[in-house]
Amino acid sequence: MLNLIEQISTQVSEAQKVLLAVNAERGLDALAAGLALTLWLKSIDKQAVLMIDGAPTAYRFLPTDLISAADAPQQTIVSLRLGAANVKQIKYKLESDELNFIVLADNAAWTADDLTLKSAADDFDLIITVGTQDLHSLGQTYLKRTETFFNTPIINLDNQADNNNFGQINAVSLKAAALCEIAYSMIKQISENLNDKKVNTCLLAGLISATDNFTSSRLTPRCLSAAADLLENEADRSAIITELYQKKDLATLKLWGKILSRINIIADKLAWTTLNLDDFLDDNISLDDLPAVIKELHAELKHYPLLVLLYELSAEQTEGLASAQGNYDAIELTKAFGSTGDNKLAKINLEVGLEIAARDVVNHLEEQLKNLGQ
Repeated sequence: MLNLIEQISTQVSEAQKVLLAVNAERGLDALAAGLALTLWLKSIDKQAVLMIDGAPTAYRFLPTDLISAADAPQQTIVSLRLGAANVKQIKYKLESDELNFIVLADNAAWTADDLTLKSAADDFDLIITVGTQDLHSLGQTYLKRTETFFNTPIINLDNQADNNNFGQINAVSLKAAALCEIAYSMIKQISENLNDKKVNTCLLAGLISATDNFTSSRLTPRCLSAAADLLENEADRSAIITELYQKKDLATLKLWGKILSRINIIADKLAWTTLNLDDFLDDNISLDDLPAVIKELHAELKHYPLLVLLYELSAEQTEGLASAQGNYDAIELTKAFGSTGDNKLAKINLEVGLEIAARDVVNHLEEQLKNLGQ
């Protein structure tokens, strides 16, 4: 019986066109793993398409131009059985909510039975999912092509306990400190060498992000060994550190200022803050950038084990991000609100305004933290 790497190697070897489907909520680690795998597959002459529903824009130092739109229009094939007809010309006309095709032909004797309509399925013969506990967490990447996911072998790459093991091959390692650690091991064992600087830089960026620059309690000797190997093979650590920890554009600095000016502290364990709708409009802030912002901010406020950012989407809808450090579990603490993400960064959505959401979430977390302290 083939071991896990042998099974993955066989699937990759037999595939011609691979879809990399990444869960955007898992942040830079997932994005970097997806980019590294995409670059690697292209280097071994595979067609590779990377899709992320809501790809973050904050990581421009990585080759994010490889990302394809998750909600790209799907092809629909309209078929007409010709029979004895000799087609001279085909035209179409858009009238109100109808698209009319006009076919000029000799000897045409068509009926409604000669016309068929079908979707053109994506021609992927392998899917690799990155950092998603289930397929629905992939958003439009999955919802726009459910038939493709149903009919195509899936390699499921993750490091979280809530993974549903939905793949034909499940490369789920709870001991891995980062998704990029799993991706590194997969590439290293199949290709035996790591000589692509772009691939190695992506992998190192994921390792650094997932472990808070190698300070996380989840850090393992295997992760450090991977990082050392990547550095020996020209991974650009200086560019990663500069972009992640030193370089801040004006919009980010203004955002940090607003977040810090409204911060509230409870019992030296919980720090929480808010952003209203006007903040996004004033500073041209993208929601996709917020996970990176809160992780960076929590690195500066590391003496508070839990940091929560609540932000207004409308008068009756609020989202939030909870970042946890140490032994605290962001998903467990926020599961009452249907949270998604992982133990270090969880996302919640509430169908109430910002003020009510802040009251409910803070009260709940304060009670949770008290229970943990008992």
